[in-house]
Amino acid sequence: MRFKAENLPAGLKLKWRHHRTGGRSQWVTTAVIVEESTGLPVSAGAAVCARQDQPSRRIGREIACGRALKNYFQGPT
Repeated sequence: MRFKAENLPAGLKLKWRHHRTGGRSQWVTTAVIVEESTGLPVSAGAAVCARQDQPSRRIGREIACGRALKNYFQGPT
């Protein structure tokens, strides 16, 4: 199974956040899967951009989403 946002089960939604950590411009993208009915989080994933990399929101979203879905379907590793 491919872990992509299109594979999100019904009744769940995905929330994103891109933010910097520390003072050296290190970017983190987080994805949280929440139940639509209750608004409670059921899984999360994160992608951290290395300091020497060029930040890409698209790539960060893909990685964070894949990790959140993997945690949801297979459990945390």
